[in-house]
Amino acid sequence: MVRKMATESEIKGARSMTESDLVYTAMHPTRLEILTRIEAKPSYASKLEELTAIDRKILSFHLSVLERAGLAVSEFGLKNHPEKRPVAVRYYKLTPKGKEILDRVRYALK
Repeated sequence: MVRKMATESEIKGARSMTESDLVYTAMHPTRLEILTRIEAKPSYASKLEELTAIDRKILSFHLSVLERAGLAVSEFGLKNHPEKRPVAVRYYKLTPKGKEILDRVRYALK
């Protein structure tokens, strides 16, 4: 299954989300765990699946929600295997806005 990258209009739409919308988006338990994981280290979906034991389809859905909201971004890279050829993967990382919202959520949950 091929997932599309966020379009410019979707990115602009994310910019029009209110802070409350962004906090609400980040507070979902699955998305909060994803944000925490990719804050520590950019990662790809199958690695997140290993770390969280969350089904990859569910992860993909939540990653796309985070990306559309502007809390995470993705880029393609290569995953190296010692005995195999490199594999193209999509790495996800936190955006500056994602870090700001994650910090707000953590503060609210204290």
